[in-house]
Amino acid sequence: LQVFGYVQWTDIDGNWHPARNIEVKIMDDNAVLDIAKATVRTNSNGYYTATFDNQTGIIENGLDIYIRVNTANDDFQIANNVVNSIFSGGYYFTTEATQNVTSSQSIQYYSGSNSDAFRAVSVQQALVAGYYYYETMNNDDANTIEVIYPGILNSDGSEATWSNSFWDYLNIAYSDYCDWDVILHELGHQVATQINVDADFTESHLLRENLSERYGKELGIKGAWSEGWATYFSMAAQLYYN
Repeated sequence: LQVFGYVQWTDIDGNWHPARNIEVKIMDDNAVLDIAKATVRTNSNGYYTATFDNQTGIIENGLDIYIRVNTANDDFQIANNVVNSIFSGGYYFTTEATQNVTSSQSIQYYSGSNSDAFRAVSVQQALVAGYYYYETMNNDDANTIEVIYPGILNSDGSEATWSNSFWDYLNIAYSDYCDWDVILHELGHQVATQINVDADFTESHLLRENLSERYGKELGIKGAWSEGWATYFSMAAQLYYN
């Protein structure tokens, strides 16, 4: 049995894009425990395909197929908290099951939802671009990270997007899911630490702030380098990945 299709996502303007390098599981729907028949990743066009044995024995009349799309991959997991990110594999969404698949058939699914799981696909696609750029430039695998979306709020209840390179952790604000500049900037901090170009600047900072005035010239220059390099990485990754 061959199962194939395309995974796409829409941006905030309603434009369709291929979901690249996103994990797809072809599942068999069972009464007690569903079984993954194949796990594949989409290509640059969002296309996936898998071939496996069907169930067409004397008492069987074909697998009951549905598709599960996961926002996780080998490099990162996206979830609404650290526990779910580590242990449940993060956000996912599924199609309805097609019962008793014994012969070729074409089925069109459309899944649209104003949910965190669907917004997490945009976060996932931004990180795919960043990891692709890093691994292509360095011929190396980047560290696996945990990504929390929507991220933890500040003590005053405001949103914040930030990263912690020591714990390999990204915190993405609810409203930043569509802002690839910001997402890849925070991934840039992770990359800078891994390739040893980070300035080791961990102090608080604000937009349009001269850090030298608050922390002195030596520490202020470190802050400028740290933030500037992360922004450079974000722009370079998006230009390279197109």
